[in-house]
Amino acid sequence: MLGPYRDSIPQGNGFPIFNLVSPAFGSAESYSRSLLSSGNGYPIFDVIGDWKRSSLHITRGPSIGDVGVLCHEGNFIFAFNIFAPPNDPLHANETPPNFQPMEAPEQSEVTKQSDYFPAGTVIASKGITVNHISGPSQ
Repeated sequence: MLGPYRDSIPQGNGFPIFNLVSPAFGSAESYSRSLLSSGNGYPIFDVIGDWKRSSLHITRGPSIGDVGVLCHEGNFIFAFNIFAPPNDPLHANETPPNFQPMEAPEQSEVTKQSDYFPAGTVIASKGITVNHISGPSQ
């Protein structure tokens, strides 16, 4: 008897059995997974992003409605903005075929909250209980 976890494995090939373990995550990936699993989106590590996008987007910076791809390094590769018309210089004539913009939200509908997660905040998915053994660092 080899144990309950190995009973179903065919014997006799003489090779050791092992399971691949996923690599440890760095702090950046750990932070990303925590934000995403707690329903708070995905952080962009390099907000400057792709320098090949239109110079207008580089000047304006990221905006609500920007559509793009997050690459492996955490950069946001801008494609277009869902609220800007197809001929907007922001797009540099690169919107999807038959693109129709959506109605932009009113300024009163947009809330910006700085320091949403103050320093020392624990971000965890629902169902995680956090217990502090000692007070937060000063």
